[in-house]
Amino acid sequence: LYKIMILLACFDRFALTSTRAIMRKFTKPKAALKIISGATLFGLLISIHLPIFETVKNNRCSTFGTYGIFFGIYMTCVFGLILPILTISFAFLILKNLKEVRGRVHPIAGSTNASQNVLSRRDINLIKLVLAEVVIGMVFTSIAPVDLLYAALTISFSTIVHGSHFRGGTITWRPLNNTPSGSTVAVQVRERFSWNRATYYCDDTTIAAQGIIGSGYLVTGVSGSYSGVWTNMNTAIACTDYSVALTVSSGEHFETQTFPLNIAFSIGFVSSAWFANLAVGGNGGWSVICHINTAIRP
Repeated sequence: LYKIMILLACFDRFALTSTRAIMRKFTKPKAALKIISGATLFGLLISIHLPIFETVKNNRCSTFGTYGIFFGIYMTCVFGLILPILTISFAFLILKNLKEVRGRVHPIAGSTNASQNVLSRRDINLIKLVLAEVVIGMVFTSIAPVDLLYAALTISFSTIVHGSHFRGGTITWRPLNNTPSGSTVAVQVRERFSWNRATYYCDDTTIAAQGIIGSGYLVTGVSGSYSGVWTNMNTAIACTDYSVALTVSSGEHFETQTFPLNIAFSIGFVSSAWFANLAVGGNGGWSVICHINTAIRP
């Protein structure tokens, strides 16, 4: 409603400075009240869709998806272009009318032919206030609709640009005892993975609550003597850090398993939907592989 009211204020001052009597009728209190009431109702009606489609996603209340793009275009066109252009146009028309008023020859005081369009000091001050508000409003509010459209486009198409939800990772292992006794050895396996933050959201609150990122995937045996030895690990891990700039959520998980001595096998996190815009392997599969060998070194 702010920009609509500023536009109406500019129109009111334009009508007041007009030499046409029919235009000056719009500045009467009764007419102004009707216009303001109609504009307020219009502003509320065109915004009625916001409570319906606006939602909270990734701890952010905004518009997303196709509607977010539509709303961004709508805001840019209406509040970033149409209303500012109309407001500036009326501001220039006010200045034009003021020049005509100042250039007009005014009759002497007391003359019965005195002009009815002589502006009072209060009117002049109000015109200055409106023009100043136009300048300040254009500087500080016109960029907001463009920013809203940019945010909607980047959020909505981020998965199209990157083409994946996985950002890479590592799987490592180490024996808990470098000199094991008996026929088995306890091994600590560490998995660390990074994900698209838009897919698996993480922030300080998530970390404090040991929130989980990633789901539905397993680290499985891929080659060697893993059958009956390796127990699949879930890749759903606690988030430990994140990057807003890189749109990345990362986490890690440690698990201890016991294996027979003198065996070798490979485990891996294997899936698809790797970065789509890679020159080689775009939108293909990925394999994070770790080779485990429990043979005792001489």
